[in-house]
Amino acid sequence: MLHVSSSSPSHGLVLLVPFLTGILHGGLYEEFGWRSYALPRLQARLNALTSSLIMGAIEGLWHAPLLLMAGRRREKNLLELVFWMTLTIVLRTWIFNNTNGWLLS
Repeated sequence: MLHVSSSSPSHGLVLLVPFLTGILHGGLYEEFGWRSYALPRLQARLNALTSSLIMGAIEGLWHAPLLLMAGRRREKNLLELVFWMTLTIVLRTWIFNNTNGWLLS
């Protein structure tokens, strides 16, 4: 668990910077599979939020083996990994839908 002193002026950045870095950098090569193939098929039947939640669970499980690699992930357990993946997927889905499916979003 990350503990940040409330007296630190940049305490919000400690959480924001890794989140934004993961969104912008995270697995661009995977985006073509997740966003161009799976997401449109889910959204054909479900709304964007439900599709994002499903994609977050799928991608979290997809990346679960990384939890076994020492030093590779900050997350301590599968639930935390799926939670953070889902947050980024919701944002990426919103960007994808609002850029007419631009895959580099």
